[in-house]
Amino acid sequence: MTASLSYKDNQYSIREGETVLDALLRQGVNLPFSCRNGVCHVCQMKITEGAVAAGAQKGVAPALKEKNYFLPCRCKGAMDFSTELTIADPEPTDCVIAAVVAEKEMLAADICRLRIEPFLNIEYIAGQFINLRRKQDGLTRSYSLASVPGSDYFLELHVKCYANGGMSRWIADELAVGDELEFIGPLGDCCYSDDDQGRDLALVCNGAGMSTMSAIARDALYKGHRGAIRLYHGVRRPEDLYLDDAMRALQAKHDNFHYIPCVSSSATPGCFHGRVTDAAVDALKNPANTALFMAGSAEMIAEYEQLALLHGVDATHIHKDLFVPASKASTSNQAKPTLDGSDVQSNWQSKEAGYPPPAPELWAALGEGDLLAKILDEFYDRVFDDPLLSPYFHKTTKQRAKDKVYSFYRRLFSGAKDYFGDRPRNAHHWMVISDKIFDYREALLKSMMRKHGLSEPMIARWLRLEEHYRGDIVKDKAWGRMVDGVETPAEGFGSVKLEVGSMCDGCGDELHIGTEVIYHLRTGETYCPGCRGRAAA
Repeated sequence: MTASLSYKDNQYSIREGETVLDALLRQGVNLPFSCRNGVCHVCQMKITEGAVAAGAQKGVAPALKEKNYFLPCRCKGAMDFSTELTIADPEPTDCVIAAVVAEKEMLAADICRLRIEPFLNIEYIAGQFINLRRKQDGLTRSYSLASVPGSDYFLELHVKCYANGGMSRWIADELAVGDELEFIGPLGDCCYSDDDQGRDLALVCNGAGMSTMSAIARDALYKGHRGAIRLYHGVRRPEDLYLDDAMRALQAKHDNFHYIPCVSSSATPGCFHGRVTDAAVDALKNPANTALFMAGSAEMIAEYEQLALLHGVDATHIHKDLFVPASKASTSNQAKPTLDGSDVQSNWQSKEAGYPPPAPELWAALGEGDLLAKILDEFYDRVFDDPLLSPYFHKTTKQRAKDKVYSFYRRLFSGAKDYFGDRPRNAHHWMVISDKIFDYREALLKSMMRKHGLSEPMIARWLRLEEHYRGDIVKDKAWGRMVDGVETPAEGFGSVKLEVGSMCDGCGDELHIGTEVIYHLRTGETYCPGCRGRAAA
C-alpha cells in the first residue's frame, strides 16, 4: 500500500526508502534540519493523524513521545508507516512546563535558592539545566539544576542575583512562594553516567557553578561511586562559598569525597589561597582514569580544559556547563544564555574567526604534510563509518572531505596562503553541532594523532588551534553564510533559471539550460519542476 503524507493541507509523495524529511525537502517544503540522522532533533515534528514505527521516535523525550512527536529524518514511508500520516509543526506549549514556587531562600547575599514543583512529572539527570520563563512577559533565562532525582522532591535552582538582572532581581525581590512560572527542559548533558563509575571524578567550578557540581557530586555518591570525588569551588571572597557547610558535612560523611574551597582574594583558614584552576591541578595526577566536570565562567573552563588535555585527560570524559552572560551568550547547547547579567535579550552570534598565527614547528612535526595526510586518511575512514559523525557529510565524498580539510590545515599550520575555501564558520554554517559532538570529533582526531606517533606537545598545540574555531562551529540552530560581511538567510528555498546544465537532486533527471528550478539556500540541493510539487508553487 502506498504511503500518503499530509502537511499543512497539502499531500506529498514519498518514494521507496525516502525519509519524510527528504520527501518534504524534495518537494519544496522549508523545514529546519541538520544531521539527518536523529542526533540533533532539529527536525522534530508532531503527528496529528496516524502512527509511526518506534524507531522514528528513538531519542524523543518521553513527555513529547506521549504527545506523538517523531523525527522525520528517521521515518521512512512504507517502512515506518503504511497508510496515511498527517503531521504538523511543533506546538510551543508542548515544550513548556508549568511549575509553582515551593520554597525560596537567600543562601548568600547574591545567591537565591529557588525550589519549584512542576505540575507534571518530569525525568531529569543531575547536572542538567532548565530555561526558566516569566509568564507575564516571556523573559527567559537558563539555570542549572542543583537537585538530584531520587534524593530531592523539588527542582532546585541557585540563582546568581545581579544588580541589573531582569530575571534574577525579579526572582530575588518579587517572586513569592505560591507564584507560578514556566520552564523548558531539562536540557544539557554535563551529567554523571555509568561510564564514569570506575573513574576518579574532578569537579571544578566557580561562582554559581557550584549548583551543577554539588548535584553531580551528590548524584555520584547516591549511586555508590567507588572512585575519588574531588570538588573544587573557586570564589573571590570567603563569604561567596555559599554551600561551604553542606559540602564539609558531605565530606565528613563520605571517605571518597574531598571538598577543596578556593579563595583568590585573601588567605582563609581551611581554604586554598588562589585560583581554582591552580588548586585543581592535583586532580590531574591520574589522567587516564579521570572524568572531568566543569561549571562556571567560560574563561575558567577554557583554561582548565586545556590544562586537562595537556595532562592527557581523554576529551570524551570532559563535561562542561558554561555560564555565559545573557548579553554575550553563545547559541551552543552547552553555553547557556544565562546568568542574566543585563536586561538585554541575547541574539549574539560569533563573528567569523580569522586565522591564528601559523605553527611552523607543528607543520614540521607533521612532516610538512606527509604525516598530516596519513592522520586524515584514517580519521576520515573512521568518520564516514561513525553513526554520529557521518550524517554531517551528507552528499559529499570521503576524498573531497579529506582534500578540503588537508588544504585548510596546511594554511592553518604553515601559513601558506593557498587555501581559498571557506573558513569554519561558513563551511559549517548549516550544521547544528553541540559541544558534545565537537568534543567527540576532537577525541577521535586526537586518537589518530597518537596512533600515528605525533608527540604530546604537538597534539596539545593542534588541539589549541581546533579550539580557536569552536565558537564558529558549535550552535543550536543553523546560521546563514557570511557574504561580504552580511549574513544570508540560513533556511528556505530560492528559485533560479539555469544558465548551465545540471542534475536534479530529487529524481536525478538532467536539467537543461533555461529550466526554472528551486534550490535549498543552505545545502544548495536543486530540484526540477516535477519534484518541486505544490508546496513551493
